[in-house]
Amino acid sequence: MIMPKSQGRRCLFHVPLAIDPRGAVGSRLRPLHMREGFQELGYQVDTIWGNAAERKRRFQTVKRRIESGIHYEFAYSETSTMPTLLTERHHLPANPFVDYAFFRVCHGNRIPLGLFYRDVYWQFDLYRRKLGWYKRLVTIPLYHLDLYAYRQSVDILFLPSLQMLKHVRHWPRTKAVHELPPGGVLFDKGSEGPGHPELRLLYVGAISPPIYDIDNLLEGVYKAVQADSKIQLTVCCPEADWHKPVSYT
Repeated sequence: MIMPKSQGRRCLFHVPLAIDPRGAVGSRLRPLHMREGFQELGYQVDTIWGNAAERKRRFQTVKRRIESGIHYEFAYSETSTMPTLLTERHHLPANPFVDYAFFRVCHGNRIPLGLFYRDVYWQFDLYRRKLGWYKRLVTIPLYHLDLYAYRQSVDILFLPSLQMLKHVRHWPRTKAVHELPPGGVLFDKGSEGPGHPELRLLYVGAISPPIYDIDNLLEGVYKAVQADSKIQLTVCCPEADWHKPVSYT
């Protein structure tokens, strides 16, 4: 969908993380590209991200601007894979609730808030087996706290797949939900011609089982090749995963 360019408009961009431009993982790269996308559409983007102290300072600045009459057309937020209160390097809740306060300010000032909810691994047995019970006593209630805050203030929920909605408990039916697929930079290589009917697949992400297990993908491609299908798979993963010994059966 092509959106018209906006003139002199402002929006807010919130991520409860410190964003490193040199980051090599999607949760760090995606916000940078999303901000660039809003800027290319003509928006002035005020960001609320960084460590907890930085987010608090940026939030106070934005709050003063709103109180002075500056209009923000919308706010966009992305979640962490961790509970919001534990996103500091030491995983302790420094400046707790500043992110929730930002959501309430958006809601109270009728600034439409869209949120990209990254994943719900914490709801599955795999997460419980991987994490000790004493850690789960902390993390799982905090995940529920995040969901409660989202239900109260978020206007549009964005998910990697609409299939994920069944795991977002008690999401109000009156609130919009849209699929927002992973981002990427597209390059037009032109037509390959009729002599190259090869199916080309690209996998981007981690490959370390049990959470990131691409065994079925590799098996499917192998069987297709054995059946003389012209198929090519490219795997793009973190360097540490590539060098880690993994045995796929």
